[in-house]
Amino acid sequence: MKIDLKELGKRIKLTRKGQDLTQEMLAEKAGVSQHYIYEIEAGRKAMSIHSFASLTTALDVSAVSYTHLRAH
Repeated sequence: MKIDLKELGKRIKLTRKGQDLTQEMLAEKAGVSQHYIYEIEAGRKAMSIHSFASLTTALDVSAVSYTHLRAH
């Protein structure tokens, strides 16, 4: 299964902004760099399962809510 990275990045960005978090704030909560968040949101970087879990935990959302974002 291949994930649509651009769509995943958009969804993460919308969730982050909906919680009034900056990239820097999310990065700190997730234990990653701000640049990494930037790359994820731009759809330029694939995440490890560990990073994905860290981000969804930091955003307090279910990882399952992002699993339907398959590439066409």
